[in-house]
Amino acid sequence: SNLTIWIKGYIYTHSIDKIINICKDIKKDEVSSFIKKIDGHFALLVQRDDLTFIAVDKIRSTPLFFVKIIDDFYIDYDPKNLVNLNEFDKIIDENAKLEISMSGFTIGNKTIYKNLYSLKAGERVLFQDKNYEYEEYHKYFGEMVNKNFDEYLQELSEITLNIFRKMLKQIGNRQIIIPLSAGNDSRLVASILKYLGAKNVKCYSYGTKGNFEAKIAKIIANKLGYEWKFIPLTHKSERKFYKSDDYKEYLNYSETFCSVPYFQSLSTIKYLKDLNWIDNDAIFINGNTGDFISGGHIDSKINDIQDVNNTNQELR
Repeated sequence: SNLTIWIKGYIYTHSIDKIINICKDIKKDEVSSFIKKIDGHFALLVQRDDLTFIAVDKIRSTPLFFVKIIDDFYIDYDPKNLVNLNEFDKIIDENAKLEISMSGFTIGNKTIYKNLYSLKAGERVLFQDKNYEYEEYHKYFGEMVNKNFDEYLQELSEITLNIFRKMLKQIGNRQIIIPLSAGNDSRLVASILKYLGAKNVKCYSYGTKGNFEAKIAKIIANKLGYEWKFIPLTHKSERKFYKSDDYKEYLNYSETFCSVPYFQSLSTIKYLKDLNWIDNDAIFINGNTGDFISGGHIDSKINDIQDVNNTNQELR
């Protein structure tokens, strides 16, 4: 009929057919509540004759970008396609330029171009009558709940285990690769995978020979019964990789105009593939601190703070 849907990622709570049926008749004021009920990692674009909207999940796992040129909107998950449009006006946003220079990312939904817009985590944009409207369907700021330590520990354990159960169900029999260090983050990943019975798991570490991270990582991998490999890195080998065409291609691939590409341990993946140690469809699960530091999670109300030296001023 007059409905077109683009979707990227995977969803646990809704089938594609269910999403189609809902979006056939969904009204403007129902969009945010519908998206909020979706559990998964996704980017969604729904287009009807009378209504168009786009949305990203709560962590913005697949970014979406859009630009308005005259009376038309152009939308893409790769902003380079939008910037390369003949009519695109490449006017630099000086504030965004300063933000990305100082922190590695822009704040909010800005990009380094004034007329190129992104979606923050947990956000949707609705297009209607040649205008657009942002709305946060999910906020990371809420009321604080006081619990004792054991209650928090139990709740965190259940949440973490459920995340990994869903992830393993999605991965199936594909190979899992863990960049393992001596830290608690990657150790948690390896331990939970062992606890949940994951079989096709390999671990690796890298750096200068004899570094303490690799020594401890080897002990952890052996204790868990996972194959482990060490990739020695030198100034010469790293200099060679970061001058290579592979690295240049990665920078081009990962350009978003709103954040600096992440390239820590990138060279080691190249070496592991050259050794045929990892499968082509392997899944990498790296350790994360869980604080999600990025401009897309900074509340717009931070702009209300006029005097950063006034410790008595309330953040509303």
